[in-house]
Amino acid sequence: MKSFRQTVAVVTGAASGIGRGLCEVLAEEGARLVAADVEPARLDATVQQLRGQGATVVGQVTDVADTVSVQALAERAFGEYGQVDVLCNNAGVFLGGLLWETTDADWDWLLGVNLRGLVNGIRAFVPRMIAQDTDGHVINTA
Repeated sequence: MKSFRQTVAVVTGAASGIGRGLCEVLAEEGARLVAADVEPARLDATVQQLRGQGATVVGQVTDVADTVSVQALAERAFGEYGQVDVLCNNAGVFLGGLLWETTDADWDWLLGVNLRGLVNGIRAFVPRMIAQDTDGHVINTA
């Protein structure tokens, strides 16, 4: 893929940090976007900012740790644009503190987002991206 112009990019963790930056750069390069994040208010602010800069973007509240939520994201992306060319599995969380003080719930959250989120994204998008028979990319942020 030599240009992102008129491609469709899905970015998880789009409401802040690296995800927001990916959305900004992809939009500048002419990609149409599906911005996904678990935080509705921050996602809406990101979508509005991008639209204000001329981007074609839709937002989808998504919990990447939840298979059904990621499947809904894929349905929205393919339904809205008919294709997905770039998947940025970017959503991630950090668990600070002392290892021996963390709970099973802490680890379930951390692994759910940081590991299961990647698996869910690949399963929901890659088979359909392959079926398109076009250039495509998957970027997994770790």
